[in-house]
Amino acid sequence: MRPVPSFPTTSLSEIGMNMIRLPVRSRFVPVILALCAGLAACAGDPAADPAARKIPVQIPRTLPYAEDAASGAIRADCSFPTYLPQKIVEEAASRHITVELSDADLAEVKQGRVLRIKTLYLEASDGGGYTGEKKARIRGELLQDGRVIGDFTIQRNTGRSWPPWSGWTACSSLERDADALAEDVAEWLTAPQMGTREGDQ
Repeated sequence: MRPVPSFPTTSLSEIGMNMIRLPVRSRFVPVILALCAGLAACAGDPAADPAARKIPVQIPRTLPYAEDAASGAIRADCSFPTYLPQKIVEEAASRHITVELSDADLAEVKQGRVLRIKTLYLEASDGGGYTGEKKARIRGELLQDGRVIGDFTIQRNTGRSWPPWSGWTACSSLERDADALAEDVAEWLTAPQMGTREGDQ
């Protein structure tokens, strides 16, 4: 029968004594490295900082449309570009997040938190609740001091409503999509992430 190899053992007291024998500078190296790693992680991910939730977020008062995002009739008749930002303000407030409507060109704002949102796609046939699915898709980028710290693409759809007259117009059907999108955006703002894709896509 083979003899079981023996290995040198080191007691905890010996480890402690060895640490004591090290120069003072060497003893603190592991602690310093751990602290630096933690600070770097926090500094590298401002979206994860709970204190950042107290910083007001600016969003456009009127959302811009992407090219070919909506028909001329929707652009002319529906209040989606102003309705959605106002709903985001309300939903965010219920989550203790301050969102402010801004008339400024947010592309030029380099300080604080800015959420740039654009309407990518709106689809709504005439006839409201009688004519089937309505779709709304938006994209947003959250910036802090000019640096992108999160982004999302979210789509919401509404189907035929019942009774049909409860969503009679195409515009009111899109407002129902906006209600759902506002909840999504406000919830996302509680824990922003990169590359978020949500909703009925």
